[in-house]
Amino acid sequence: MSPFKGAASGAERPQVNELLPMIQVPNPNPGEDGDLTMYVYRPWTVEDVKKATEGIHHPKVKVATYIEGVEGLYASYRLNGVEIERAIRQIMGHDWCLICGNWNPNDDQGSPLPYGDANLRQRLTDLEGRVRGRYQARANWTEINRCIQKDDEDVDHYYHRLKEVFDNHSGVEVPQDMANVTPYEQQLKNAFLKGSQPQISSFVSKHMVDHRTARLQNTLEYARHAEQHFKDKRKAKKGNELILEEDGATILVLNSGRGGYKGRGRGRGRGRGHDTGCWECGQEGHWAQDCPKKRTPSYQTYQDIRQERA
Repeated sequence: MSPFKGAASGAERPQVNELLPMIQVPNPNPGEDGDLTMYVYRPWTVEDVKKATEGIHHPKVKVATYIEGVEGLYASYRLNGVEIERAIRQIMGHDWCLICGNWNPNDDQGSPLPYGDANLRQRLTDLEGRVRGRYQARANWTEINRCIQKDDEDVDHYYHRLKEVFDNHSGVEVPQDMANVTPYEQQLKNAFLKGSQPQISSFVSKHMVDHRTARLQNTLEYARHAEQHFKDKRKAKKGNELILEEDGATILVLNSGRGGYKGRGRGRGRGRGHDTGCWECGQEGHWAQDCPKKRTPSYQTYQDIRQERA
C-alpha cells in the first residue's frame, strides 16, 4: 500500500525536498587549505528542539536574555525559517500567538527561508521587536524594595541576590561597559544601601562622606568594612569585661553574658559616698561580710588573674 494518501499503487513517488538544520563536525579531509570543520545536515526532531531550547527562558523573565538565547540558537544550529519558528514556539508556548504578527518562515514559493537569508534575518529582527514591545521590563520597585539583607546574610551574598532581583525588575538594561558611571550602577548602589542592614547602611552613610557619588565597588568595599567592624564589636562583647578599680588594687571580672554578678568595687566613685558604710548594699550599720543582702560576686584580685594567666 502506498504511504501517500490517495496515491494509486505503482504511482510515481512525489519529489520531496527538505531543509534540515546544519551542525558543525570535524572535517575528515581538511587538507592543507581546507577548514578543520564542516557543516552537515541532521534531522530536527521534537526532542532535539526541546533539548536545544531548555536553557532559554520565556521573555517575561528577561527580554535581553531571551533574545540572546534565540540568536545563539539560530547561529549555532544554522536554522532555517521553519526550524527557528519551531524553536521559538517551544519557548513561548501558548504566547506565540501574542508575538507572531505577520511572521512567515517561507519564501514566495512556499519553501523555508534558508539560514543566513536576508529576508529571514529581517523577519527575525521584526519578531524580536514585537517581543520587546510586549515584554520589555518595566520598573517594579515593590519587588526590589522587598529584597533586604537578612540578619545572618553577609554583604556579598546579599549584593548578588539583590542584583538578580534588580536586573529583573528595574527596567534598566545592564550596560556592556561598566567602566563609566551609568544610571544602572547608581540605582543599584542606592538599592543596596537602602536594603542593607540598618547598622551597615548607617555606618556607610555616616563615615563615607562621598557615598552619594561614590562608585558601586567603593561602596561595597566600605560595606564590607562596616560588616567586619560590627563582627569584631560583637566578639568583644561576648568576652569577659575587665573593670579596673580606681585605686588599681583589684579587677572585677564580669561575665555579663552568662548572668554573672556585676560588683560595685571599692574605688572612689564606686560606692555610695560613705567610707564607713556597707559597700555591698550602701547602708550603714554593718560591714559587707555581714550584709543580709550579700551575694557572691564573680570577682578576683588582680594578682589571682595574673597567676592564672602565668
